[in-house]
Amino acid sequence: MGIVDYLRSLQPPDSIIALLLAIPIVIISGSLHEGAHWVVGRFFGARGSLIFLPLRGKSKLWIQSLMAVHFGDDAHRGMTRTEVRLIAAAGPAWDLIFGAACVHFYAVLPFPVPIQAALCVAGLLIVGITLLMNVIPRRVGNDGWNCLFAGAPSEKE
Repeated sequence: MGIVDYLRSLQPPDSIIALLLAIPIVIISGSLHEGAHWVVGRFFGARGSLIFLPLRGKSKLWIQSLMAVHFGDDAHRGMTRTEVRLIAAAGPAWDLIFGAACVHFYAVLPFPVPIQAALCVAGLLIVGITLLMNVIPRRVGNDGWNCLFAGAPSEKE
């Protein structure tokens, strides 16, 4: 049975519980995404801090994400482009690995149906959000932009 068929076959109480359980899984994964940036940054000697509701781009009204790791300008000046790229890639790498694992293993884990479905839904959301918000390069300086154009000016600057 495919994922779509599996999700369609859920009973209403199971699907509601699955959606409610998927939300914190996605939020925790987002925190770990930022944690991956921070860990790799620390590996290269950069000090960063976690920021909630960061402002991105020229417009002060544009909020791209709920949280971000901010490395100071001094840290960026001391890094090679490869190090910047690895730091930028760390978050999406976590998302894609964790999301794919959730989607791949949800059915074989010995959990009740709502938890299995929550893992499936969370994995799909994590992979989808990561591809749209982080992997596809955008001039606001997202992870995809920083991987491809490390050191190039973005709309943030």
